[in-house]
Amino acid sequence: MPAEAKVLQKTAVAEALKAARIDIVGGESTSFDQIVGTTRAGNAVDQFIHNSETVTDIKQTFFNGDSEYFKNKLAGFVTQFNMSFDDVKELSVAVTFPIAASSARPT
Repeated sequence: MPAEAKVLQKTAVAEALKAARIDIVGGESTSFDQIVGTTRAGNAVDQFIHNSETVTDIKQTFFNGDSEYFKNKLAGFVTQFNMSFDDVKELSVAVTFPIAASSARPT
């Protein structure tokens, strides 16, 4: 991620946290650990997407900022390969689970 994008992302998070209503449950350290863990998971996903040539190709194929374009591409893909809703759901879980598992490991 370019440095300018990181600054914009951090600014957006800071502004969102200023306006957020946060109830601390389980003590301050638990909440802080959860925020850090969530941030770590987000960074792992960003790195995975940025560093994977395959995922970059998929991103460029399906995502151009137009939600209708994505829906049409996905519907065509599902039809072309005779996939069911459950097939798509299982594929989503198969891709997401390793990312989440790797981000949960201590570094």
